[in-house]
Parts: sequence; C-alpha cells; structure tokens
Amino acid sequence: MQTADAATIAQLRELSFKINELYGYGQRDQALDLLQEALEQSEKQDAAYALFFQAKKLEYDGDHKQAETLLRQALDLRSADPYLLKNLGTCLSRQNRDNEAVGLFDLAMELNPKDSRTWLGKGVSLSKLGREEEAISHYDRALEFNPNNYNAWRQKGVSCLELGRVRDALNCYERALELNPADFHSWLDKGITLAELDYWEEALDAYGRALDLEPDNHIAWCEKGVALSGLGREKEAIACFDKALDLDPEDANAWRQKGVSLSCSDQEEEALEYFDKALELHVEDFDAWRQKGVTLCALDRQEEALEAFDKALEYNPLDYHTWRQKGVALSQLGHEAQALEHFDKCLSLNPGDARAWREKGISLSHLDDNEGALHCYEQALDVVDSEASYTWYLKGLALLELDRQDEAVAAFDQAIALKPDDSDAWFYKARTLVDLNRGEEALVCFDRTLDLVPEDYEAWRDKGQALARLDRKDEAQKCFEGAMDRLGEDPEDLAEKAYVLYKLFREDEAADLIRDIRHRFPHSDHVENVYQFLAGALGFGKD
Repeated sequence: MQTADAATIAQLRELSFKINELYGYGQRDQALDLLQEALEQSEKQDAAYALFFQAKKLEYDGDHKQAETLLRQALDLRSADPYLLKNLGTCLSRQNRDNEAVGLFDLAMELNPKDSRTWLGKGVSLSKLGREEEAISHYDRALEFNPNNYNAWRQKGVSCLELGRVRDALNCYERALELNPADFHSWLDKGITLAELDYWEEALDAYGRALDLEPDNHIAWCEKGVALSGLGREKEAIACFDKALDLDPEDANAWRQKGVSLSCSDQEEEALEYFDKALELHVEDFDAWRQKGVTLCALDRQEEALEAFDKALEYNPLDYHTWRQKGVALSQLGHEAQALEHFDKCLSLNPGDARAWREKGISLSHLDDNEGALHCYEQALDVVDSEASYTWYLKGLALLELDRQDEAVAAFDQAIALKPDDSDAWFYKARTLVDLNRGEEALVCFDRTLDLVPEDYEAWRDKGQALARLDRKDEAQKCFEGAMDRLGEDPEDLAEKAYVLYKLFREDEAADLIRDIRHRFPHSDHVENVYQFLAGALGFGKD
C-alpha cells in the first residue's frame, strides 16, 4: 500500500473531522456510512490512515484495546503525525489511562500547538485526574483556537461543576447547546447543574430534551427521577428509577435514588433494602452510605446511622453533606459538643452550607448559647437557603430566649411571608404578642394557628389564657374546654389536664389529678414541673 502525500493526508483528516461532527450532532447513521467510505478510500491511499479508520470503527464498537493496537501500528508508520498521537491519547483516556494519555497529547501539541482538539483531549484527561483548574485552562486554549468547539464548552462546564462553580458551568452548557442543540450530554449535564441549583422544573425540561435524543439512556431516566423527587413527585420519580433499572439492572445510582424516594414516601424500611442493593453493586458509593444513614435517623436508629456515616466518610472524607448529617445524628443523641465539631468540619469544606449553619444554631440553642445560635441563623440567611422560612422561625425563637420580643415578632413575620401555612411561626408569634400585651393581635394569630392545625392543644390552651387576660372569661373557658378535649392519657397529657382544670377554676379536681399522676409516674420531669407549679398556686404539699 502506498504512502499518501500531505494533501491527501489533510483530506483524510477532514473526513475524520466530518465523521466526528456527524456523530456529535446526532447523525450517527450518516457518520457510520461516511466511516465506511473513509475505510475504503484510505486503504487505497495510506496504510497508516487505513489502520486509523479501522481503529475508529473499533472505538465506536467499544473495543478500545484493539483500537489501541491498530493506532500504535499506524504510528509505527507515521511516528510524527500529531493527529494520530492525539487519537491514541484519546483511546488511552477512554481506558482510564490518563497519565499516559497526557504524555501523548503533549507530543501532539509539540508538533501542532494550535490544534483545538488536542487541547480539549488533554483537558479531559486532566479533569479525570482531578486537576480541574489545569483542565479549564486547556479548554480555554481549545476555545481560543476554535470558539465553536461545543465539546470544549461542555467539558469546561463539567470541570466548573466539579469546582462548585455552578453558574459558570450552566453558562458553559448553554453555550454548548447554542452550538449543538443535538448534544445529548450537554442536555444531561445542564439538567444535573440545574438540579444543583434546585431549579427542578428547568432540570426536568433538560432531561426531557436529553431523552428525546436518547430515549433508552438509563442515566437520563435516573436523573429525571431525581428532578421529580426534588419537586416532591415521588410516585413519578419511582417510575423513572424503575425505567432506569429496566434498562440497566446494575445501575447502582438508580437503586440508591429509588431508595431516597421511598424514604421520602415514608417507606424507610423498604428504602434500606434499595440502599443495600446499591452498596452490593458498588460498596464504595459514599452517597448510598450517607442516604442509608439519613434513613436510619428517620427510623430513630441513630447509632446505626453513625456507622453508615462513618463508612461514607471513609470513602469520601470531603463530603460536607455527610459531616453535617452525622452532626445531626450526634445532636439527636444529645452529643452536642461532638455535633458542633462535625458542623464546623462541614462549614470548613463549604462555608455556604445554610443547613450546617442552621443545625449548628440548633445545637448551640440546646446548650443555651442563644447568642451563638442567633449568629448561626443569620449566617444561614446570608447565603442561599432553600429552607429560609424555617431559619427565620428559629431566629425568632432565639430572639425570644434573649428577651428581644419585638425583633422576634419581625422574624416570625418573615417566616410567615415565606411560608404562610407555617403553624409554628403563627403560634409563637401569637405567644410573643401576648407577652407584649398585644392581645387582640395575638388572638388573630392563635386563630390562624387553629385554622391550620385544629387539634393543636397548646394553641387552644394559650388562646384561652390570652382571652382570660382580656377578661373574656366565657370565651376563655370554651378554649380551655377545647384544650381538654384534645388531650390524651399519657403522663404529660394528664399533667396538662390538671393544669387546664386549674385554669377552669376546678381546683380540687386539678389537685387530685396531679397528685395521682405524680404517684403513678414519679420519673416524669414534666409531671413534676406541673405538680410544683400547682402546689404553689393552690397551696398543697409543695416539695
């Protein structure tokens, strides 16, 4: 077979570029037809490029090892061909041999320093080696030589997302899609990026566009399920995960994500089975360990949850979510000092984690450090906080503990503005208004609380007390009776019944009931507190 001249080699390379372009723009049948033409043409023109096109066909078939063999044979014939060096580097990268690939890309760049594709290929290998900043600089050089290289824009987006530069990543994917609306991977990655921002509807649209291009892609079905779960549409999400598992029963991510949706649907025990299946497929899946820990916490199995979180951190010690969630488990067990250490570790990894600031504030409030808690809630509100209404509510509670009632009311108002059906915010606003002698306003808030939660015993009781302070005794009595009707038979409820009897001026009944409860439940702190109060108020046997 003859060796072609430079002009012919240039034509053969152009054929390869055209094949890549057709394949990248979703015209795969045309790409494969052109590849067959290239094979036939190169066999007549150049031995090295005949081997190259044979290798290209093997690459499309997924046989990267045999493709490598043919590419090396091609380089034996044309050792100084930068395009062949670049393609061998890409072939090695597809086999996850990226250190070797980088060396080949460097050799190719020495021969042709302005080739956009080579800068892109080296960037991809650097990214896979965890060297994201260097990767981005290589993508920028690729774009300097070819601003319309959509693949370089997409890969730059991947590296930006890895570095937490979510908005930059989104801009890169949008630019890639302007250049190639048929690029499945850009739609998929755009969806993942939108999901990082909790833009679930937009993410769902992106996954839909991806699935229009590749309807049997199990990854896209799984990610669509994640977006539906983010919207609280768990039944639809589970159907997507089932579709992903139909397409690939070995998809550990789909097993894990279905477990998450089951857990969100109050099916925690079943969810644990899915996490275990995910871990059977991929024991180092730190996210499956983490989600298993979260689910165990929901089942009040905190000690087991801690073991799961430790496994997650063994495989990924830099996952700030796990540090935060392990801190929550420790706090639930009453280990506040250890919990605070974990929240601080989380915040050292991600200072903008609003949830960690909020959970740290809750732990500090448990330690009666309300100034410290207030600072944490303010830090949470200074960053993007998807649960800002809850943070404002907690800030209101901290301000109450610091006797800053007016500010507390303002905080509860902020919580209500963000979440008008927040019964707790309405209730504590009502209580605070009572303390500020703004009884009529307080009654409006108690009524709103009871509209939202008609069985709230405390709201009935405290509304009764507010009415009594306004000397509206008949209405107060009805509220106390409403409170009595909503109490059960456990020790704490029985103690509350004694207190309500006292408020209804049935003092002998109150005294008899609290004495009896105290005798039957001598270890209840709440019963003891009510007993001591009533003993002082009614003048019997105070200890």
